[in-house]
Amino acid sequence: LWFKLKHFIGNIEETPEPIETNIIGKIPNWINGNFLRNGPGKFEIGNHKFNHWFDGMALLHQFKIDNGQVTYKSRFLSSSSYQVNKETSRIAVSEFGTLTMPDPCKNFFQRFLSRFELPKPTDNGNVNFMTYKGDYYVSTETNYMHKVDPETLESVKKVDWSKFIAVNGATAHPHTEPDGTTYNMGNSYSPKAHYNIIRVPPTKTNEDETLEGATVLCSIPSKDKSRPSYYHSFGESKHYVVFIEQPVKLDLMKIVPDLSCTNYDIFFIWLKLVSSSHNPSSMSELFKQIVYMHVSSPCAALSSGKVKKGGPPPK
Repeated sequence: LWFKLKHFIGNIEETPEPIETNIIGKIPNWINGNFLRNGPGKFEIGNHKFNHWFDGMALLHQFKIDNGQVTYKSRFLSSSSYQVNKETSRIAVSEFGTLTMPDPCKNFFQRFLSRFELPKPTDNGNVNFMTYKGDYYVSTETNYMHKVDPETLESVKKVDWSKFIAVNGATAHPHTEPDGTTYNMGNSYSPKAHYNIIRVPPTKTNEDETLEGATVLCSIPSKDKSRPSYYHSFGESKHYVVFIEQPVKLDLMKIVPDLSCTNYDIFFIWLKLVSSSHNPSSMSELFKQIVYMHVSSPCAALSSGKVKKGGPPPK
């Protein structure tokens, strides 16, 4: 078992030049194009190791299918996190389950002050490939994404969601409509914490565009303002967005560097009480946009399955 697992939690060498693959069976000649995937590929930086499988440095994979043949290549995402980790030979940027240690090159006073600084969000896009306006991006769950070239797997541009709309991050699992319009969700960690439904238009007005024109369609208020729910994805049908407010919570009061330098799991809590419905008489105007609400027993999930809703669209 360990022999099998070590390939998932060790360091993998990138393969920037395409190599031939062995094919079992036959690939139809009409299937052509690039099959793209990403995930963690480096778990050790110098003498430091990441604590969680979600933390490894992003490795981008390309399977090029052409006339029944397949070649493979891979490349580490040249993110800011990857570059600073490589330059310092240590984990210099915090990830999902690994909190960085103070820079040993700083003096005592600088290290002490650094414990009171908010950690910089990582741009280590190791979760998913996605498209916006026909361009390819890789993302994690912070406010940073990387626009990438699907042929070379190189980063073209680093993109910050917060430069376009007021969110502190977005999921790595958006939904794209047939016309190219893309919907996503992201949180706003303001005094009035909200879960925001985001719309990105389908086309660009110029080649350099990224998220220009993105808008927040609806903001769903968090039941607990200081402890919003963690969510990895959301559901979407033809007429509805389905969001599950789970009892797995982010404690915003603790999202500052931990003085003992432990893991990010101190920020996650599980509320054992069954959530109750909001009081309809106290709903905000934005909350009135919610068409249905269902209260269930506590549960937690990462990826949403297929969502199907019959009947006419909402009025």
